[in-house]
Amino acid sequence: MSIVVLLLGIPPLMSFGSWSHIEIFGLGLFDLYDYFVSNISMPLVGLAGALVICWVWDKQVAKDEVTSNSKFEFRLFNIWYNLTKYLVPILLILVFLTATGILKI
Repeated sequence: MSIVVLLLGIPPLMSFGSWSHIEIFGLGLFDLYDYFVSNISMPLVGLAGALVICWVWDKQVAKDEVTSNSKFEFRLFNIWYNLTKYLVPILLILVFLTATGILKI
């Protein structure tokens, strides 16, 4: 896996030097990677995390993970859980749609 990450990191690195003339969709390689990570990957990974934690896992499993099996107290767990279950997915979808230009706010 580390070899794959290393190989994926070479094009943006080279875009500051000998590959600076290469553009895709009007963006240099570094800017293209930055756009993909910031506007596509991060919102979708956050959405997937919120959906898995609150819709796939049992609520007690999520609480055990957040509190390290009750080693730490988290008084606002129910509020956090409900926000993560209902509000966070909606907000992350809005972030994704506005960041990609699909939705104009």
